Amino acid sequence: MSIYLRSAVFALAAMATVAGFQATTADAKTLTMQVGAPLLPAGSSFAWAPTSSALVDPANSAVANQITARRLQTAIETNLAAHGFRKAASPAISDLAVSFHVVLKQQQGARLTDTAATFCGWRGCVRRWGAAPVVTTYDYTHGTLVIDLVDRQTGDLVWRAASEDRVTQSDLSQSHLNSMVAKMMKSLPPS
Repeated sequence: MSIYLRSAVFALAAMATVAGFQATTADAKTLTMQVGAPLLPAGSSFAWAPTSSALVDPANSAVANQITARRLQTAIETNLAAHGFRKAASPAISDLAVSFHVVLKQQQGARLTDTAATFCGWRGCVRRWGAAPVVTTYDYTHGTLVIDLVDRQTGDLVWRAASEDRVTQSDLSQSHLNSMVAKMMKSLPPS
């Protein structure tokens, strides 16, 4: 984790604590926050908050598209049900509004490869350094997923989880998304 990201995670956790939230990190890439008081009563119902198609990003259409959005929605619904939350028939009668946000950013990494070689002869082996090291750059997609639970009556955020990692096409399977969301919801209190 970069020093900037680590600073941002700790700053977010500090702000959350001041604002009355409890912040925990499940691992180095996941942050969850919830209101200190239990505002998620037993048997709470949820419905999807009205959102725009922010996930569909033409620059990252291999990752951000409607198929991935449906898979994420299924993963979130499945994990909420596993925690005892019920899906409401209508947003008007739900206790919680659920939303998720995906941010994708193209980034570039670098690999340093030395050009050392080992030569062996009758006197033994010698490691010799060749020319300057070779630097190879590569592009990758860095993604952040944020899941919010909002009290529908008051409009207050009662629980949030954020996770970030490199994203590849193989990360978009339903089983991978289910396990990622399960890790994010580990701290979600059961309903």
